[in-house]
Amino acid sequence: MAVHKVFWEDPYLTSLSATITSIKGGTLTLDKSLFYVFSGNQASDRGTIGRRTWKILGYARVSCGGTHPYSTKEIGEVTLRRVNIGANKERIEITLV
Repeated sequence: MAVHKVFWEDPYLTSLSATITSIKGGTLTLDKSLFYVFSGNQASDRGTIGRRTWKILGYARVSCGGTHPYSTKEIGEVTLRRVNIGANKERIEITLV
């Protein structure tokens, strides 16, 4: 499966939601990318995907959803909802109140 090269459509894009299509060792392949991945007198872009987790007391350690405020008072009160999406997977939905 070819990676959709979003940088050709919008070279100034700074974030993107993508799906992991394969994992081989420490290499992830995504269905689309905003990184310029070619060479030829121009260096390719490089990026990383980190995995942060946080703990909900009395519940579990969960993967970070990507929001990184300096302080929780920046976002205010939130509600958490557990959603069973099947295949022994569940999603935690975080909603601002």
